[in-house]
Amino acid sequence: MFKNYLTTAIRNMMRHKLYTMINIGGLAIGLAACILIFLFVKDELSFDDWGTSSDSIYRLEAAFQQNQGEYDFVAMSPGKLRDTFAENFSGEFDAVSRLYRNRHMLTRNGDVFQEEFWAADTQFFDIFDIEMISGSREDVFRDNRSVIINQSMALKYFGDVDPIGLILDTDENDYVYKVAGVMKDLPENSHLAFKFLILFDPERYVDSPWVAEYWLMSNVYTYIKLASGVSPQQIEADLPDYLDRNVIRSEQTGLDQDPSEQLKLRLMPVPDIHLYSTG
Repeated sequence: MFKNYLTTAIRNMMRHKLYTMINIGGLAIGLAACILIFLFVKDELSFDDWGTSSDSIYRLEAAFQQNQGEYDFVAMSPGKLRDTFAENFSGEFDAVSRLYRNRHMLTRNGDVFQEEFWAADTQFFDIFDIEMISGSREDVFRDNRSVIINQSMALKYFGDVDPIGLILDTDENDYVYKVAGVMKDLPENSHLAFKFLILFDPERYVDSPWVAEYWLMSNVYTYIKLASGVSPQQIEADLPDYLDRNVIRSEQTGLDQDPSEQLKLRLMPVPDIHLYSTG
């Protein structure tokens, strides 16, 4: 019986070739569209998947009061916050790290390239599990002259030579970096996109106090890993009191009201940044 049905179907398709092409073409396009939509949704929903710890990693986002009394959150936050978090949230935070972008000019075979160097605090690798290809990720935080580069940059600047211990010359005459490690290229479906990682050294920013000393200027990205059992809602409820206790009004130009009224903070889950962050 099935053979008869199949024979009849083939005869009908041969008899009505145009309709057959339209039907098969429509079916093929529909299936292709479904597959593409599935792959797109899967990629979007898997952004910033850092394994089992993803649910406990947050980015601190800040909003300053505007003239109309509204608050507009941005992805960055004041660099000063990290200094007092250890004292105020020692039991709630497992790790806190800032990320700050520096730009350097590097040379290769006479060509000059502008690259972004991202500075991180020593607890960065307690938050993000970055896979290393060679060298040690801890070595980058031993001094302010070491750097971790990704695979692509290792190939770009050193070719097939092992770059560990080799020097990257920058446009700053007094700043050269020794390669301490090579990390795997970060996945494309991640909001993190750094290729060079160095130590966040506050001494380097003495002449740029807005990076690490000001409460009312957002210039760094701050990442937090919450301790087990701590909810982000609990932390967000405590942040206004934290600001009022720690921000010294006399040291902040333009602060004419309670710090918690002028500055709002919130925790954005890292897996939600791609779809929901407004910063």
